[in-house]
Amino acid sequence: MSALPDLTLIPAGAGAGKADRIKEQLADWVEKGLVGPHRIAAVTFTESAAGELRERIRSTLMERGRVEDALRLDQSFITTIHGFGNRLLLEYAFEAGQCPSPRLLTEDEE
Repeated sequence: MSALPDLTLIPAGAGAGKADRIKEQLADWVEKGLVGPHRIAAVTFTESAAGELRERIRSTLMERGRVEDALRLDQSFITTIHGFGNRLLLEYAFEAGQCPSPRLLTEDEE
């Protein structure tokens, strides 16, 4: 596999086309074999934005005839920052010596 750029920043306000740009970039990388769909990590602010981004990428891959890649997208990290952190805590809890069932703190515990 070829090396990906170290970091890609797409700074823009709401409605500027960030999701479309991200969708195209990720679909291109998958199609070119630069990244497996199961290895994508994309973090958004809301669950609805994460779901929409996942479906846009899946749809683009399907349009390009990449059905297996579209199906493997369910193994990716396309989520909110909270969802991303929670998934990491669950997957690596034992290695970190932590309980594999994290919970939110109450206001009193905070």
